[in-house]
Amino acid sequence: MKIILKTTDSPAIRQLLLNRLQAAISLYTETLPIGVDELTNTAGIKPESIPLYRVEDDMVYKSAIALQLASLYRVPALAIATKLADYLSASGQESFTQPVLNLIIKVVNPGWIYFQLTDQAIATWLQHLFQTPANLLTQGDFANRGERETVPDSHAQITLSLFPVQYAHARCCSILRLGHQQGIIKLSNPTQRHSWRVIEPNPIVWLNAAEQLHLVHPAEKCLIAKLLGALDEISASSQATRGGFLYTSGGCTPNFVKLGYSLSDAMLNFYSSCRILGEVQSQTPHLAQVRLGLVEITQSFLWHILQDRLGVLAPVEL
Repeated sequence: MKIILKTTDSPAIRQLLLNRLQAAISLYTETLPIGVDELTNTAGIKPESIPLYRVEDDMVYKSAIALQLASLYRVPALAIATKLADYLSASGQESFTQPVLNLIIKVVNPGWIYFQLTDQAIATWLQHLFQTPANLLTQGDFANRGERETVPDSHAQITLSLFPVQYAHARCCSILRLGHQQGIIKLSNPTQRHSWRVIEPNPIVWLNAAEQLHLVHPAEKCLIAKLLGALDEISASSQATRGGFLYTSGGCTPNFVKLGYSLSDAMLNFYSSCRILGEVQSQTPHLAQVRLGLVEITQSFLWHILQDRLGVLAPVEL
């Protein structure tokens, strides 16, 4: 299965999968006997009503949509899931001019549909986030880096309850500055605290010669999984503010406080477990660059959560 990753679309994997599932359900509905579609009223099914969840701390999504539709269509869930998987695999095979995500689809009895992100898909997704930090979501949900110092004075403070998240953001900035000073990466405008970003190397070489991710440490995988989940949450919240839906429980602010803590914990665990300088820098410089690329993406997410969602300062140093 391939999903086109357009720069004009949100790269939230859950939303991309929901859109594809919606299209597959529509195609399947057209094959039903006359009258069944009117009886079940599922031709116009919306993405928000499709059950789809990410397996916690993993690169796998699963959907029970076939189980949900089985009682309506009076067709075995496994047969529906198999047919939907066929539609998903067959669609979108045209010539691609945009980056694509390669996913593996698996149907599991009694009718679950699993979507496994391949290493190539994760690398493409990370590179997309790395290259377009200002366009992570549609309609400008991620603020432009050049506007980061326009925080109201009343909000420009270290908040005790969010200090771990603010600390993690400052640590990201410190790591990136060190990477620039050591010549591992190159920052644009390195003396301008809020306007720089990594400009070299670009692209980051996320995969090795065997097309496998360089990021194989459990702490690296955990951080990537947290980023996947974070973007799903951010996208869902943006859908809610535009009259869409929010699939998490509770209000936006409590969710984003929790999200900030979860992401900062994963970041600090990654930092303590995965070295960048010293031996790693000298013996495997490409791994140092990949890890710095992951830090750059994480810093963008933490900044957005702190300043755009929670209205507090995202400090560059403490």
